[in-house]
Amino acid sequence: MELEVLEHDEFVIFLDESIKKKLTKYAENNIPVLFTGKEGTGKELYARFYHKKSGREKYLPLDCAGIPETLFASELFGHVKGAFTGALRDRPGLIESCKDGVIVLDEIGDTSGHFQASLLRMIEYGDYKKVGADHISYIEGNVAFVAATCKPNSIREDLKDRFTEIKIPGINEDEIYKPALMKIFIKKFDLPIKYVSPEAAVAIYRYKWSGNLREFEKFWRHLKMLWIEDIKKDHTLKEKYLPPAMAFTLHKLKGFFKDKPPMEIDGKKDFEKEFLRLGHEAQKFEKEKKQEEMQKAIAKMKQERGIPLTKGYELNDLRFETYLHKLYEESNGNAAEANRMSGRPARTIRGWWRRYGIKS
Repeated sequence: MELEVLEHDEFVIFLDESIKKKLTKYAENNIPVLFTGKEGTGKELYARFYHKKSGREKYLPLDCAGIPETLFASELFGHVKGAFTGALRDRPGLIESCKDGVIVLDEIGDTSGHFQASLLRMIEYGDYKKVGADHISYIEGNVAFVAATCKPNSIREDLKDRFTEIKIPGINEDEIYKPALMKIFIKKFDLPIKYVSPEAAVAIYRYKWSGNLREFEKFWRHLKMLWIEDIKKDHTLKEKYLPPAMAFTLHKLKGFFKDKPPMEIDGKKDFEKEFLRLGHEAQKFEKEKKQEEMQKAIAKMKQERGIPLTKGYELNDLRFETYLHKLYEESNGNAAEANRMSGRPARTIRGWWRRYGIKS
C-alpha cells in the first residue's frame, strides 16, 4: 500500500499499488481515464495525481452534479453573445481556457445522454460547438480528459469506451486495508498512539465504513481534536474514544475481551496480522455464541410448544432466524424436505439459510 503526497497535506492512498503504475503511464501518454468507485474512495485525489504525473500546467475540475443541465454546456464549451437571456458577450468555456491542462468531469454519471453524446464527439474528434454558435470549434493545445463517477451504469457505453476505466477500491473490499490505513493515518495526524486496545481494534475491524476513506480519515481527525490529551497519558487507542456507532459493534461480544492485552503497532509482532487474527476470533466467538443461543431457544420452543411446521408456522414471539434454525434441524438441512414441511419454495429456503449463515 502506497502513499503519494500531492501538495501540502493533500495526498492519495493507493490501496491497489498497480493503479499507481498504470495511472502514471496513462497520464504521460494523454490517455483519457474514467475513475469509478463508491463515494468517499478519493476519486478526485486520483485525478489530481493524474494531473501531477501528466506534467500539464492547469487543473480544471467541473462538478457535473452541481451545475444545472442548462448551464453545463456553457461552462464546458462556452457560448456566444445572444445565445440565451443574459449572454451579453462571448464567453470561453473550460475547453478553450484549458489549452495545456487537464479537465476533470466529476460525477459525469449525473449528466444527460444528450450531453454525453456531445462529450463523446469532443473526446473522439476534438471538435465541439459553443452554445448559440453556428460553426464548429476545435480543441487547441494538449488537453487531457479525466472523468469520475460513482454511477458508472449511468454513462453511455460508447462514451465509456473512449475512456480507460480504473475502479478505485473501497476500504471494505479487503480486510487488510483497515490495519494498514490505521498506521498511515496515525502517522499523518501525528497521533501519539503506540498501542490499540483489543476492543478498539475489533470495533474498527467490524465497523462498515460506508463513507470509505473520507469517513476513515474523518475518524482519525476527530480523534486528534477530541482525545489527543487523553491519548498522551498511556499512548493507547481505547474503546471510550470511539463514536457510539462504532462502539455498538461490540455489544454482542461480552466476555470475549477478557485477559486480552493491547496490541503494539510497531512492535515485534506483525500488527496487521494480529489485528486480523483478533477480528477473525471475534467473528468466530459471536457465531458460536449465536448458535448456542439459538439452540437454547429451539430447545425451549420444543419443550413448551411443539407446534408442527406443516402449517407454515411463523414465529411471533421468537425471531424469524430461530424458526429457520428449527426448520434446518428438523429437515436435516434438506431444502426439499423443508419445502414439504413448511410449504415454502426450496429455493427461497436455501436463500434464507445462506443469508443467516445457517448453511453455506
